[in-house]
Amino acid sequence: MQRTVLGLLQLDGIEFVNNIIVVDNGSDDETYRIVHDIMQGQPPGKIHYASEQKKGKPFALNTGMRLSTAPIVVFTDDDVDFDSSWLQVIMDRFQSANVQCLTGKIVPRVEFELPKWYSQDLSTVLGSVDLADHPIPTECVTGANMALRREALQLAGEFQMDADMVNEDTVFSHKIRNAGCEIYYEPSMIVYHRFQEEKFNKAYFRHWYFRSGKTIAGLNKMKDRRFKCVRGVPLWRYRQGFIC
Repeated sequence: MQRTVLGLLQLDGIEFVNNIIVVDNGSDDETYRIVHDIMQGQPPGKIHYASEQKKGKPFALNTGMRLSTAPIVVFTDDDVDFDSSWLQVIMDRFQSANVQCLTGKIVPRVEFELPKWYSQDLSTVLGSVDLADHPIPTECVTGANMALRREALQLAGEFQMDADMVNEDTVFSHKIRNAGCEIYYEPSMIVYHRFQEEKFNKAYFRHWYFRSGKTIAGLNKMKDRRFKCVRGVPLWRYRQGFIC
């Protein structure tokens, strides 16, 4: 977390940022001390420390959202490094009134030797996002690298509060689109995700995919409510079954 905040403070355009909100999600480490040490070298109000005792990323995200006051709200994680132009790219893209929501490229940064069982097919767990080499509309934001206008945030509402969720950004994307806001992918909006070595084991990967599957099933159930159903199953799923 210290590396992330210090890296953020060194970016081009940081002088235009209203404030940085660090939400401590009930951690048992030295987050409070680290943040307050960094605060000492910054203008008053530049960095805001907040505590959210309810465990789970959606709770922390909602706390940060409620505390934010800026016209553009940017989200990231505590285990990323930033491309030097990251902030400047975001500010430049939001010069267009048509842009309501941005998400960007995420490059996994693994600082240890990969185990033999790992393959690129599993890169989703590392947060890898690389959709195109040019800006395109997309359906999903990624929590480690996204920015929204305040108006879009207010229309979408808060993140679904489920402590065991791993795809909170996928569900939130559904809310953004339902609110009538478009999401754009910007490939030059780049962060580097540092994956923790202690999580690099088969048990973690299995658990991640299991929780991801639960979230996606819940999202599909929400979508299916819009369609005519027979015994709780949408008709289009019957058709899909016959085709297969």
